[in-house]
Amino acid sequence: PKNKTIDEWFVQQAMTTPDNIAVQQGEEKQTYQQLDQASNHVARYLIEQGVSVGDKVGLCLDRCMDLMPTILGIIKAGGTYIPLDASYPHGRIVYIIENSGIQQVLTRSDIALGLPTGNWQFISLDSQKSSIEQCDNSALDTLSNADQLLYMIYTSGSTGRPKGTGAFHHAEVNLLSWYCREFSMSEQDNVLLMSAIGFDLTQKNLFAPLITGATLVLPEFQEYDPESLISTIQKYQISWLNCAPSAFYPLQDDQKHWQHLNSLRHVFLGGETINAQRL
Repeated sequence: PKNKTIDEWFVQQAMTTPDNIAVQQGEEKQTYQQLDQASNHVARYLIEQGVSVGDKVGLCLDRCMDLMPTILGIIKAGGTYIPLDASYPHGRIVYIIENSGIQQVLTRSDIALGLPTGNWQFISLDSQKSSIEQCDNSALDTLSNADQLLYMIYTSGSTGRPKGTGAFHHAEVNLLSWYCREFSMSEQDNVLLMSAIGFDLTQKNLFAPLITGATLVLPEFQEYDPESLISTIQKYQISWLNCAPSAFYPLQDDQKHWQHLNSLRHVFLGGETINAQRL
């Protein structure tokens, strides 16, 4: 679908499977309808704060239940999201914000305390929650188009200065159309997000479940912990993983763990050379 945007695709799926679980973290769950409405709150609030079509918007969150309403809200407002890692050195964060022209950074108040300040606005999703939720949550007209940037990720840069690399809506739609069709992602799949928000491979794993009626499962911990990941895979019957090989090996090196991984249907490894012998 060459002219479709990611938010259009998600909204179509939300109308098809409104009561399916879209996102889950521990005992917290959000249906497709609830996620759609929550992202509409965020989109309208951003528009009130001056975000317009084509604007770059900073996203500084961990893997939490606010993540997808925020990303979809940025997109629905016509913006391009740029992940920022709170653990980055302040100089790198400031450079990315200033280089990209970010005017608003969506975050949480506890994360904002550790971020550098400047000529940009922090929107704290927790402290400003009541104002956000007062905004209308009904459907918005699609503001983006397929030729607009969906997101930008800053690389280390061969010169040592970070370089923003953008992905357009039509490119992501093309990737997802192949990814989900070729490997038959469906409403029965549970997709575990193992990688950090700022990785390129993370982006397709955020959106793929949400255009197929599947469930995106967020771990209840932020640091890499193989034992906890194995437990999560078993508890939530994860069927789909995408991560670096070095992140997967510790999950399967010990044969006693294999029975806990038997819900897995597809495992995608990328970003570095695969050691086939370890698999």
